[in-house]
Amino acid sequence: MIFVLRSASKAISALVAGVAFCMLFTCMAGTAMGKAAQKKSASDVYSEADLAFLTGRYQEALDAFKGFVKDYPENPEAVAARYKIASIYFDMKDFRGSINESMEWLNIYPDNPLKIEVMSLLGDNYYALGDRVESFKWWITTGKANNAQVFQGLKEGLKKKIIDLIKVCTRAELEKMVEYGGEGDYSPYLYQRIAEVAYEEDQIDEANKYAMLLVRSSQDEPWISMGRDLLERVSKKTDQSVSVIRIGCLLPLSGSFALYGQEVLNGIELGMNIFNQQEKGRSVELVIKDTKGNAEGAIAGLEELVNNENVTIIMGPLASVESTAAAKKAQELGVPIITFTQKEGITNEGDMVFRNFLTPSKEVEALLNRAINEMGMRKFAIFYPDKTYGQTYKDIFREKVKSMGGTITAIESYKPDATDFADGIKKILGSNYTGPDPSKKKSGQNNSEDTDGKGGKISLENDGNAGPNFDFDAVFIPDNYQQIAMIAPQFPYYNAFNVPFLGTSLWTSDNLVKSVGNFVQGAIFPVGFSSDADMQGVKEFVADYNDNFQSIPGVLAANGYDTIRFIMDILDKGIKTRKDFRKELIRHDVFNGVTGEISFDEKGEVKKVPILLTVQGETLKVIH
Repeated sequence: MIFVLRSASKAISALVAGVAFCMLFTCMAGTAMGKAAQKKSASDVYSEADLAFLTGRYQEALDAFKGFVKDYPENPEAVAARYKIASIYFDMKDFRGSINESMEWLNIYPDNPLKIEVMSLLGDNYYALGDRVESFKWWITTGKANNAQVFQGLKEGLKKKIIDLIKVCTRAELEKMVEYGGEGDYSPYLYQRIAEVAYEEDQIDEANKYAMLLVRSSQDEPWISMGRDLLERVSKKTDQSVSVIRIGCLLPLSGSFALYGQEVLNGIELGMNIFNQQEKGRSVELVIKDTKGNAEGAIAGLEELVNNENVTIIMGPLASVESTAAAKKAQELGVPIITFTQKEGITNEGDMVFRNFLTPSKEVEALLNRAINEMGMRKFAIFYPDKTYGQTYKDIFREKVKSMGGTITAIESYKPDATDFADGIKKILGSNYTGPDPSKKKSGQNNSEDTDGKGGKISLENDGNAGPNFDFDAVFIPDNYQQIAMIAPQFPYYNAFNVPFLGTSLWTSDNLVKSVGNFVQGAIFPVGFSSDADMQGVKEFVADYNDNFQSIPGVLAANGYDTIRFIMDILDKGIKTRKDFRKELIRHDVFNGVTGEISFDEKGEVKKVPILLTVQGETLKVIH
């Protein structure tokens, strides 16, 4: 019994001790759990701060977000918390504080997508402070950020804010903004506003400058039209105070095309001397710019004429490359231009582009009207130089012949620098070729008559028969008269006599008749001007030109002469603006010039028929 009682006592003691330990553990655990329950999680802290921010308790939200950033600087939500601190400063109208927080944010997180919101906020802060230029800077920087990150709603909101900002800025502010966004999406808005403000302030040069920048800044028609309207208004305001009407002239007066440019200028100057240079009490001034025969020179000269000289109309240039460049720029700046180029399609550049020069199409059309419709020819061979000029005329001639019901029997080419044309001629003659007659003289003979080797004369007069059963009625050769002088005499050498030739305006030269006239009797080719034409004013023009420049005028001088007289005739009606001048060019009555009747169609092409010449005896005669 004693043993049992002692053992039970230990058991009870152990039980009591165990209960006491459990109570102590439970107490300690409860205390720890209570402390844990009392400390808020990072998520809870951020949520409470965000709720205060959304409900307008800005100071409470500010303190909470600052505490969050301090306690949890590495938490992913710290990025947004710092941005919201900057936003709260803005809402509390502490704009400087918001700017400082935003700049610090950008330094810490330069690549975070949220930067577009921060940069936009910077723009808002500077706008609130009245610094519109800095506001513009940050807003457009936001727009230039990774566009994929800029939500559509933010883009639209930014665009509206920027456009509204531009509308209220001073000219000085706008000009500073151009430095930030002059080449961006908002440049048209800036240029248009500066031009308008300058116009209202009577700063005509500045208004003209920015109106031109507006035209160049966009390909969108509304902006281009707005720029042109501004240029027109500037031009009208200028005309109210200045009596001088300026006519621009773009010509190659140096370089490889200088000789041709000078001939045109001679004709223009002679045409201006006819008048007293007074139109309705206003002086007319010719402003000349040298294109140097290249596109860069043409563009620079044209911009100078429009920007600094305020010309109403421009004449020129000549060559294809410079004319194309000038036409594009004239259309862009809204100034009418009359070019002197043969390039097909030049007037397709726009409604401000005109041409007073015969195109290859017009030359060929006039030539075939005579050959097919009046002379009854139906079959043609083409012998052309393998270069751009020859290829162009070859293609046009072939298509025109087909469209008019004719037939092309042969097409052969030769190298531009060739002197022996045997292969091509033999192929054109085809099965009728019988080989050369050694008794016939070859190319280079300039005798007025040839012999058959037995003392008898060979008839070279064109009797309409090119030889026994040749499969063509005429041979078309689009080349210059120097090459024709070598080609034509080689046909008789291969027993092809009295071949009717058709040519282009490059055949025009008295030297052609003097050198190989007997070989090209009856040949027909078109020209834009003939000093022998029995047309109104031609004799007087030729005499005046010869008196002043000691030479006989060619087509370039005649075109320059007619163009300036046509322009002066329009100015005589009191036309002032470029837009009105463009309209009058189209609706003006037919003008009788030394190159024929001149008028322009709706596309800007001159409506003028080429003069046809033929070789008759020892002279070139106009075909009436």
